[in-house]
Amino acid sequence: MVPVATRREILDGLRAMLDGIPYVALLSLPVAGLMLAVAIPGSLDPGDAYMAWWIVGYFAAMTYVPSILVCGLVEWQARRRGWKWTRTVVRVVRWTHFLAAFGPPIGLVGHMALTDTLMPF
Repeated sequence: MVPVATRREILDGLRAMLDGIPYVALLSLPVAGLMLAVAIPGSLDPGDAYMAWWIVGYFAAMTYVPSILVCGLVEWQARRRGWKWTRTVVRVVRWTHFLAAFGPPIGLVGHMALTDTLMPF
């Protein structure tokens, strides 16, 4: 007989998967920076795109790696010591920084996909 997962086990697996997204996003950080540096819709001059990326996303992108490392260490300690509220705060901080660093590139891709900016090859 095949064991059936309970609702709680399914939700725990989903939570663990969602908690891993900001860590996996470390791999896409150079791609996100490159996308914003060269492909802002409506701007034909690469210099404008370059300046917009540095003004809007530089701080979030450059502090993303240290922030994720600190969040990982704090969450690991909180899990070992049983500090549930600390783990919750770390999750909120981690997701906030993820959205600050990767929200503009995700919005850029969404904008390009939903408007006539995206040209088929």
